[in-house]
Amino acid sequence: MNKKILLSALVISASYFSNAQTRKFDTTLKMGDAGYRISCSNKKMEGNHVSIQPIGFKKFYQDIDIPVTGILKKAIVDDFNTDGYPDLLFYSADNNEKVQVYAMASVANTSCAPIYMPDIYIDSKLRTGYQGHDEFSAMGGFLIRKFPIYQTDSTTKNSSVIGTRVVEYKAKSNAESGDHPTYKFEVFKSYDLKQ
Repeated sequence: MNKKILLSALVISASYFSNAQTRKFDTTLKMGDAGYRISCSNKKMEGNHVSIQPIGFKKFYQDIDIPVTGILKKAIVDDFNTDGYPDLLFYSADNNEKVQVYAMASVANTSCAPIYMPDIYIDSKLRTGYQGHDEFSAMGGFLIRKFPIYQTDSTTKNSSVIGTRVVEYKAKSNAESGDHPTYKFEVFKSYDLKQ
């Protein structure tokens, strides 16, 4: 076999396996003795499944399987509802870097309850200039969301970044949920950082 062809084949193979390895998501996140193992093959943009294995939960050992849109980007564990137990948030992004957010609260480390994230397009203040590319982090029980603010030139249809929007959320109990607790992220505050 020609050495150049063999070298090219090796480079393409190495690149393929490197991309495949970096795309798979598998991590364990804990607060104290309890937390979650989160894994996703991230093989394709549509039809991925996230497997969540609770760790250190009492009487709750069942894995949770959640279908997601896009590629799983990140998972975070923190006490978003300030009850002393680890809550989980993870998010995926599509080809346009628009995110889908999924979250659940630990119910005294015996079960899990959903935490709903309101659609950013519902809030006219937050959606202005939004085109995705979100990044999430946690700090002291608050969920921090950052994304670039775009300004579109209506004459050329070109977008340029003019700043960064920061939104801080706290998970609040949904009083209407009855016996089955649910939570919702509510905006605590938001502000813009100029370029």
